[in-house]
Amino acid sequence: MNKVNLLLVSFLSFPVFSQSINIPISNSVSEPFDIENTPGVYIDSNQTRNSDALEQEIQWRSKILQPESLSAHKNIAEGNQSSEQRTGCPVLPLDNAIYTNLQQEGDVQCYSVEIKETTKIQGVLTNIAEDVDYNLYLFQLTDENKLATLDTSVSSTARQEQVFYKAEPGIYVLAVEAKTGISKEKAIVGWLSHPEYDAQETNDKASQAYTLTSSATIQGNMDNNNDLDYYVYKTGADQNRIALKFSASDQFITELWTGSQWAAIPHNQVLAINDVSSNSSVYFLVRANTESVPATSAQYSLTVSDPDSGVTLSNVNVWNTEKLAKHDTYRNTLEGNCVVERLKKIRHCFPLSKIFAHNKLEMSGTVLDQQGLPVPYANVLLYARDGVNDLLGEPTVVTTDEQGKFMKTVKVADCSGKVDQKRLEQIGNGVSYGTLDWPELWWDIEFEERYSEYTLAVTAPNSPQGIEQKQFIHLCNATLRKMCYHLWDHNAGKEINRCTTL
Repeated sequence: MNKVNLLLVSFLSFPVFSQSINIPISNSVSEPFDIENTPGVYIDSNQTRNSDALEQEIQWRSKILQPESLSAHKNIAEGNQSSEQRTGCPVLPLDNAIYTNLQQEGDVQCYSVEIKETTKIQGVLTNIAEDVDYNLYLFQLTDENKLATLDTSVSSTARQEQVFYKAEPGIYVLAVEAKTGISKEKAIVGWLSHPEYDAQETNDKASQAYTLTSSATIQGNMDNNNDLDYYVYKTGADQNRIALKFSASDQFITELWTGSQWAAIPHNQVLAINDVSSNSSVYFLVRANTESVPATSAQYSLTVSDPDSGVTLSNVNVWNTEKLAKHDTYRNTLEGNCVVERLKKIRHCFPLSKIFAHNKLEMSGTVLDQQGLPVPYANVLLYARDGVNDLLGEPTVVTTDEQGKFMKTVKVADCSGKVDQKRLEQIGNGVSYGTLDWPELWWDIEFEERYSEYTLAVTAPNSPQGIEQKQFIHLCNATLRKMCYHLWDHNAGKEINRCTTL
């Protein structure tokens, strides 16, 4: 690492401090990460743009200063030294900019600031002439009184260089280097603060992309109009599909790198992308819609998943919400027997532990991967079976949500004609003492024992795993045969029971 001494313009009367330090500029800094050299993932999109087609206009928050306007800042408090005294770089407060005054190739000019509260800082070098190569560096002063490099922007062709960092309290230095050429047109250097940043910052460059983990949902915001949030998802060794969902208003734009262009993806819906390469990086970019810029308080969420990583089903549940006429009769019984309580005149034919259904079942559960984590956007196949044949014909396919959970109403096919006549039973409706307003009802119930089945679909329905079953009683037909009620017979002087056969 070659150290280039700070060059102060001759007409400035900066004091020379004994504690001035060297600016660690490297002569061997490589070209920055270029998304153009990264393979992408193709999607069909009607909104695409080239990687260099995004123009950003910097809105400075104060008047741009002239070089001679800066004055030396000495002690800011008794016993303390200013950032200028400790670094030898003039103080340029946050949210300010200044014209550079580079005189020859190799010149380096620097500016310092002391940050009191944590904030995201953005260093900008703009108005760079076409025939020169200027670089921008961001440093932090360490306890050892050395400058640690935080970010660099060293493109040889860029007309604007930017550096970013989420800065804790401390002293920071912004340095400009005249790498190649000198222009009479002065460049502008400065820094901006963005205190309303999200948890993924700083990720304003593709090289700073925040790594997304499968099954996790992140939330973010635009901390300024020009904020760019880059994300990268790394596929597994055997992964060939991804599923994702971006939830936000139209004030946000989300793009996927295809290998040659940025392609906009739809909002608020699950998007399945097939034919991704294993062990590859998939890049996403979230930015503001310039026609309707969101407030810093507006949120977006992004979930990316390997939908085929599920291996088990958890919290499987089956229930029924149909209003079935026989509901009150199934209690306190033994499976396989039809118990008659003669005094109450109630015939119980099914145990409480059974699930009953006629035309539909409610099914729910959670898909988990090998680590026991929920799998968003996995496909699950739901069946109702009679042990041999599927009642539904085709399986019902349901996709899990962001938490790997699913819930679906499954239609159960009619089982008329399939009933085992030996199991035709006559039961009451649970009313042991019928009245005219609430008569005792007697039904003929035709039923079969069935199974609800969950099959975890991996890539295709013909590659199932994680099968789980739960038994239920399929009620094929219920026929009301008799209604009974009690009334007072005045002629006989007693209560009598009357039944009407239907």
